[in-house]
Amino acid sequence: MSLAVRKALDDETAGTPAAELALVYAARIDEATHVRLPLDRAMQNLRRACVAHPEMDKMLGALDKVNAALSAVSVAGELGPKLLASLDALLLTPKARSALKDKLPGGDAQPANPLGALRQEQDELKARRERNRAS
Repeated sequence: MSLAVRKALDDETAGTPAAELALVYAARIDEATHVRLPLDRAMQNLRRACVAHPEMDKMLGALDKVNAALSAVSVAGELGPKLLASLDALLLTPKARSALKDKLPGGDAQPANPLGALRQEQDELKARRERNRAS
């Protein structure tokens, strides 16, 4: 997530407070699987119960999946909307660019689309590699 946000930032937006905040949110979402929840004690008790179960490996695997899912949902639920708001402020979402277009005189001027520029650059590199291979 943080790599995608970093690539989407251009020279004008990189280093701005909104860009730095977006990178922090994205990094925290990336680290979601390492976050401990308040439910940690209950999960430890369940783990002890699983160890005593005849099908211990199966039970521990299921418990690990539940624990990981809870961590990811909690972090993404808290930080996802904040990341989206910061990306909107940086005009990195179609919704934000559309709202800006509607406010501009004439309504036809398109704000810069950093993601579109990255895609175009990647397409050009791919085409260049294919031409080189063909030569």
